[in-house]
Amino acid sequence: MNNISCDVIRDLIPLVKDNIASEDSIKAVNEHIITCEECRNIFGKEEKTENIIDLTRSFSKFQNKLRISAAMVMMFGIFFGLSFTATDMIFYNTVIMPAIGALGYIIFGWKVSFILPIILFATHYLTNFSGILTGTEHLQIMELVMWTAIYTGFALLGSVIMGLLHFAFSKKE
Repeated sequence: MNNISCDVIRDLIPLVKDNIASEDSIKAVNEHIITCEECRNIFGKEEKTENIIDLTRSFSKFQNKLRISAAMVMMFGIFFGLSFTATDMIFYNTVIMPAIGALGYIIFGWKVSFILPIILFATHYLTNFSGILTGTEHLQIMELVMWTAIYTGFALLGSVIMGLLHFAFSKKE
């Protein structure tokens, strides 16, 4: 049996506990703790260390991915709703636009009241402009502004409802 100092054994104990020590190191620690009560007590008290995940960092990464996904769904919803503008299905926007407003509140908070009208007008203008370029039915500028204002009103209604629900359920008693 090798006579290894207690300092060396104490350095090896965490490696043995984590199962990353070599067979010789495990054998040396086991042989040493048979004869040394002090190292045996340290070996018994030593907690197995595990990789500790930084939960706040992981949660913020998850939140960012969720926000990106929600923004993509919101943009898809905007384009989907705007495609109904010149059709018989225009009244589906009474459901789609408040849902977009609720998603906007989830992503941006109360800043959505400033951002959403700009996003709606820009996307509405771009879809209308693409209709002009392709020769399909398009809106005149006043109709475009009117429908954008109506859609913005519905979207802001959805964001206000979501904000009030958030306020109501986040109250502490």
